[in-house]
Amino acid sequence: MKMILKLNIFNLVMILTLALTWPNFNDGFIKGIVIAVKLNIFYIFFAKFHDEIFDALMNLRLPDKFRILMILTFRGIFILKDRIDTALTSLKLRAPNLHGIMKFKTFAYVTGSIILQSLRRSENISRAVKCRGGFNGFNQTRHSKFRKNDLILYTYIFVVLLLGYA
Repeated sequence: MKMILKLNIFNLVMILTLALTWPNFNDGFIKGIVIAVKLNIFYIFFAKFHDEIFDALMNLRLPDKFRILMILTFRGIFILKDRIDTALTSLKLRAPNLHGIMKFKTFAYVTGSIILQSLRRSENISRAVKCRGGFNGFNQTRHSKFRKNDLILYTYIFVVLLLGYA
């Protein structure tokens, strides 16, 4: 309850700031209220239920990979929604008089662009997970022997660095 109280004190300051700085006092006040309600819902959902969702997935005896994928998917859905809302608002501001087939074409272009951006983001996340040792984490306790391939790799890197600085 203390965190919700602190959050709502912040929300009150934010509502007053928006109301006073918005061109229309009433519109700024309403926008502030909407943002405050969304922040409260967001906090309650993620602060209270994030651990419970993860525990529920653990109790179902789901594999680690699937649990992590579910958590990342929940996060990705909110990011996608935010991006598409921003892109559509931008489209409405740039071309407010779109009608007919052009409206559907531009919506398709915006949606396709956001899907491609999301694909790049998910590939980056996948690479980051692999670089950190996969879903099991980076295993620092495993000791590996120095092999001939390692010597070749280090020699190659050394030569490239020498040629780069020469």
